[in-house]
Amino acid sequence: MFGTFFNYNLNQSADEKRAYLDAFAVAQQDDFGWINQLVALLHIVFALINLGLYLRWEHQRTEEYSSLENIQVRWLRQFLYFQLAVIVFGVAVFFARIFGLSVLGDWYRYHFIGVVFLFYWLSYKALTQPVLFGIIQKQKEMSSPDSEPPEKTPAKEASVNESLGTVFAAVQAALQEEQLYLKNDLTLTELAARAGHPRNLVSQAINQQTEGNFFDLVNQYRIDEFLKKCRDPENKHLSQLGIALESGFNSKASFYAIFKKKTGLTPSEYLARHRKQQAEV
Repeated sequence: MFGTFFNYNLNQSADEKRAYLDAFAVAQQDDFGWINQLVALLHIVFALINLGLYLRWEHQRTEEYSSLENIQVRWLRQFLYFQLAVIVFGVAVFFARIFGLSVLGDWYRYHFIGVVFLFYWLSYKALTQPVLFGIIQKQKEMSSPDSEPPEKTPAKEASVNESLGTVFAAVQAALQEEQLYLKNDLTLTELAARAGHPRNLVSQAINQQTEGNFFDLVNQYRIDEFLKKCRDPENKHLSQLGIALESGFNSKASFYAIFKKKTGLTPSEYLARHRKQQAEV
């Protein structure tokens, strides 16, 4: 089918090609057959899988990085959402043309504009921010995914819990004594090295003891440090952002986003409420 269509159109003039595309009854057999219908639906499936893998990858990065900027790659998320929108629109007008729904079907010849814009936008990002295309490195799991988990018994589980408790105590000591959370690009790998335990055990210990992950733990320390510094009269000359940067955050956007997620309030709202409670005591 594709070979026939290609050979048929190869030697045609531009006017003949436009006439061919405008003659829906003639072009329908080539362009709207069941193979292309299946391919159109597979495009949506492919876009959804891409988006799902990105969101999963973004979640996994919270296990390694403590900085929001290292976790979120905004341009990639925007690209995947826009890609999905363009594909869904293209498939919608494709099937609207097949079933004679003129309201949508008349837009069929224009849906390629979205695809063109998508590639130009991606090219622009590649030119203006080339580093974004080279910073992503896949983290290798230290445990074998194919190995069967050992059978748990009460004695073994108690031993594992005790072991993870010891690991977590070492993690807390490293964070508190060395104040590693003040390092705005701190990673799980670096924390594990300072705590003297394997990375996977440190991750398991944090997950078990805090019901969160490395990202949550480190940023809780940073929020506590921020609030501690805010209560110190010696820091009155500093702005909230200045104190946040000294507490381990590396940007205003990440500080506000993490603080509000943890407390449900903006920093100003939280501090105002705290001052009001102190005055009432």
